[in-house]
Order: sequence, then structure tokens, then C-alpha cells
Amino acid sequence: MNWNIERRKPSSWQARSLVDEIASLEPDYVCLTEAWKQSLADFGGHVISAEGGAWSPQHPDERKVVLWSRNPWADVEPIEQLEAIGSAITARSEINGNVVRFVGVCIPYHFASPLGVEPRAKPWTEHERFLEILKPHLARWARDEPV
Repeated sequence: MNWNIERRKPSSWQARSLVDEIASLEPDYVCLTEAWKQSLADFGGHVISAEGGAWSPQHPDERKVVLWSRNPWADVEPIEQLEAIGSAITARSEINGNVVRFVGVCIPYHFASPLGVEPRAKPWTEHERFLEILKPHLARWARDEPV
């Protein structure tokens, strides 16, 4: 399951409502974007997250990507080249006895520009740059295992 929490604090009614909806579906894996590191604290299981680049002022507990699993994560790796402009984190976990690589991404929106960098990025440039950096990683991982 994948959902954007839109930076809502875990205690807000909006985030609680979304998390309750997700829990009612009993997923095995969840990827939240624009969430807080505590967003899935009530789920138990295993959580990893990536802070990512700031496009606007943000709280230290905000994360661009939060991945949750019923099963333990292994080989957790933030993708450092993407952390300044968006966020991506990858790890392995097991599904039905098979090891699968998960990749959680938060791609910059069309007007995204790293906070404090002047001149501001032109529309879509950070989005396109993010995808160009991510592309070879996806190709490499897909050669080795299910992604």
C-alpha cells in the first residue's frame, strides 16, 4: 500500500483517519510519503525512513518516505544522491518465502526547489533530475532480484 500523508502530524485527525483506513486493509507493507517517522508507530512491525531534502521548512521528525513491514527489513540503504532533492530508501524483506527489494520514493513535485537554494529550480527540473538519478539504481536492482 502506498499513501501520501501530506505532512500531517500523527496526532492530527487527518493522519489518524488515513492510518486507521490503512490498518483496516491489513497490508503486509506500507509506503508513506510526506509523513512523520512516528506515523505508523501503532502498527508494530518494522519501520525504516528517509528524511530527504527540504522543499519548505519542516519539523525534524518529518520524513519524505516511511516504509513499514510486518517482516524485518534487511540491507537498508538510503539513496544518498537523491536525499538533497527528494528522497528514496531501499531495503529487502520477505513475501511468501521470497526475498523482494522494496524502494520507497518521494519524487519532487513540479515546483519543488531545495530550500535556501537560489535561484529557485525551474518547474519540473528537480523531478526530472530525481528520475534520472533513480533510473540506473532500479535497473541494477532489477537485474539481481524482484523489485
